[in-house]
Amino acid sequence: MMDTFLIVAFIGYGIYAIYSCVAQHASTYVLENKIICPSGCDPKKCRDAKAFLQFMLPKTLILGVALLALGGLLLVDHLLMKSEVWMTLLLIALPLAVCAWYVREQNKAVHLFWNGKREPGWRR
Repeated sequence: MMDTFLIVAFIGYGIYAIYSCVAQHASTYVLENKIICPSGCDPKKCRDAKAFLQFMLPKTLILGVALLALGGLLLVDHLLMKSEVWMTLLLIALPLAVCAWYVREQNKAVHLFWNGKREPGWRR
């Protein structure tokens, strides 16, 4: 059951990240988006929207493709291969590592494009 949830989540988030990247690419300002725009940062207060998008969109595309590919590999492993436990754990750990990398990049974006300050409602 947990494998099925992770497969759906990884593939779903991958598709949403790719969709967000494509939708945001057509815009010249930062849209309200839970994947691209860092949590707690007002998109209207971004110091340089164009530079922010150039910084985040390639990373968002990498996130989407990686989650989609790794979710697909987990699906193939789950349905066809019935491989070793270590392979399943690896296919669960890799997408989580990609997500951790993306969150770190979002934190860099906060410091670069929002003067390193979060909005008042954000908690650590």
